[in-house]
Amino acid sequence: MSTNKTVFYFILCFALISTAGSAYAAIEQLSSKWTATVDDEIKALGTGDLDGDNVSEIVAAGPRKVYVFSAEGRQIRTYPINFTASVIHVADIDGDGLGEILIGGGYMEIKNLSFERFDFTDKNNIHEKPEILYKTSRNLGDVYMIKSGAKEPVKWLTVGEWVRDIKTQDLNGDGVPELIVASGGSNIDYIEKITIGTNPDTGNQTYIRNYTETRYENGSILVFLPNRTLAVSYRTNNVLWYVFPIYLQKANGMVIVSGSMDISLWTLGGTTVSVFKSLDNSYTILDVFSDKISGGKANEFLAWFSNPSIDGVYLLDLDGIMLWQYRSPSRNMRGVYSLNLDIDGGKEVVIATTQNIYVLNGAGKIKWSYVLPVPIDKISVVDLGENKYTDFVMSSGKKILVYETSERFIKAQLAATYYQEARDKYGAGKYSEALINLTSAKDVYSQLSDSEGLTACDKLFLTINSSIKDVRKDTALSLYKKARSEYYLGKYPEAKEFLLKAKDIYLEADDTDGVSRCEEFLLEMGRSEGTLTSTTTIQEEGSTLPEDVPVTTQPSSVNNQGRSPLILGTAGIILVLLIGFGIKQMKDHKKAGPKKPSKNKKQRDPLDEVSIAVSREESKGASDDSSAGSNENKPEVSAETAKQNSYRSDNAIPLSSEVSEKTIESPESVIEKTVSSEPAASKPSAENNAQEPKIAAEGKAIPLGYAPEKKSENKSNDKQKTQQTDKGSAE
Repeated sequence: MSTNKTVFYFILCFALISTAGSAYAAIEQLSSKWTATVDDEIKALGTGDLDGDNVSEIVAAGPRKVYVFSAEGRQIRTYPINFTASVIHVADIDGDGLGEILIGGGYMEIKNLSFERFDFTDKNNIHEKPEILYKTSRNLGDVYMIKSGAKEPVKWLTVGEWVRDIKTQDLNGDGVPELIVASGGSNIDYIEKITIGTNPDTGNQTYIRNYTETRYENGSILVFLPNRTLAVSYRTNNVLWYVFPIYLQKANGMVIVSGSMDISLWTLGGTTVSVFKSLDNSYTILDVFSDKISGGKANEFLAWFSNPSIDGVYLLDLDGIMLWQYRSPSRNMRGVYSLNLDIDGGKEVVIATTQNIYVLNGAGKIKWSYVLPVPIDKISVVDLGENKYTDFVMSSGKKILVYETSERFIKAQLAATYYQEARDKYGAGKYSEALINLTSAKDVYSQLSDSEGLTACDKLFLTINSSIKDVRKDTALSLYKKARSEYYLGKYPEAKEFLLKAKDIYLEADDTDGVSRCEEFLLEMGRSEGTLTSTTTIQEEGSTLPEDVPVTTQPSSVNNQGRSPLILGTAGIILVLLIGFGIKQMKDHKKAGPKKPSKNKKQRDPLDEVSIAVSREESKGASDDSSAGSNENKPEVSAETAKQNSYRSDNAIPLSSEVSEKTIESPESVIEKTVSSEPAASKPSAENNAQEPKIAAEGKAIPLGYAPEKKSENKSNDKQKTQQTDKGSAE
């Protein structure tokens, strides 16, 4: 493909992508399903199947009530509560097929402590204590459960720290899920410090009192059996905001993933498997989960990080190596999820902030974004189950908003994906696969009645088909050249096979010039296969070779297909060499000029005599047509034709490749006869000059096609004629 064509196709593809992209962006990504308003400001939000119908319900908790809505937006029931909810998880804990609502809560407990100001340990040295803890503030939390048919939640687990996350997973393989809780928070100790100093006013010693606050964090991972027995616990000095169970091959079992300033992996026996450090000490890890995000065979860890100035996510492999990082354009992230939004088989990463939804592909590149109608506080991105599209369940103040990915948008995105894959495969030269993807894109655009998308597909179809034709033409030309090569080597069947293949491809590509070229070559091959080479008999003087045994070349046939082109090629080379030699002789002759006849007796060159003898023998052979019995099929050469051939050039080789059969004396015998019977030199007559234009006199060889006119057999008459001519010339 030429450079100009490449540039043209690049520009065309860019225009097509821009057209498809503009149509794609014009469709709304999310569509509103319903909105509901409750009495309390929503503090926690969750979803899950409560009644076993494989359709999830929506559970929202405020300071005073828990609200349950169906997937269609109908309020099913409410429950009173007297604690602040922080997280909601729905799971079947008791195995009855119905989901229980697990609500984690937390609060700060402030206590004023009673204390003794003086230290009476040493009765001889009673003194006021230097430090007194007089008040504490502790984060506390519990897990509450609402069973099916219950009227209110009941405390199910006492955790002792603010509950941050709840997960359920069968960790020991007994078929019953365990409850995993991540907890933690800040604590404050209020301390009075007493020192002895001097009163600046009186100069007397006195007690100086300073009041300080000491802050610190704590956190825990707690694993409870279904009977609420604590099975495993991990204690840290940081808040553990998340927990995620996963089977890890290198640990040969389930591990617990959690952390705060870093990501820690623990076995069920309490052994630390790995610790993945955060970006730096200013970042807090707020959530981590594992999924096959980048499209590989192994799971990866997706972590949500935050610091006072920026939020974002990064992807780690199972060894903790960062694969990519994405920093959110908006601050205050509300959630991170991994799921298949556009039903294409690949996972997308969904990032929710207070005002925007950002969707990334598996490589961490932005695919699309959506501006939310109101700022949100909480979000849960799930498939509620009533259709195949992903739902966005959000809360904003006292409102619950449910959106779903638009069916039209999903189809448009699917069509755009097919179109992009077609363009990529076209760029990689995979034209057949590109056409398959483009056909799928066109089908989806037809369902959407998207005229712009259909136009873009049609244009790309033309571009791909044009490239396919170019490739086919190149293939056909290569086959044609192979046919030529095999033909020159005499391999006619192979040449014909290549040529027929080339012709078929030219027909498919609708290339009439290529078809005509192949047909002309086929005719040429037919003529070559049916042509017999000339038969020539050469009989030397004194040879015992009979006249009826010709020396011939074999006709072109199946058994001799490799010989005819070789012989023709060799003959052509010899012919070119002879012509070049003749031209050189002519130039040498013209430079030397005509030789003047010498009055003295001079011995002539024997080669001249050979040429004259050959000429005379040819003349004799031409006049005796009946003696050529072995040349009955040869075309006859008339005297006029022979005369014309003799005047073409002093050194010319006859154009006709056919030579009349004749008897040729050997050069040695001719030289011997010429030297022994050489006549006295005489001045050539004008008549002889006209008949033989200086050929013999100048020592030039007689052309093979030269046939002089038949001379009189009466030598005396010829002699007399010569003498009269000489006399006339003298007068």
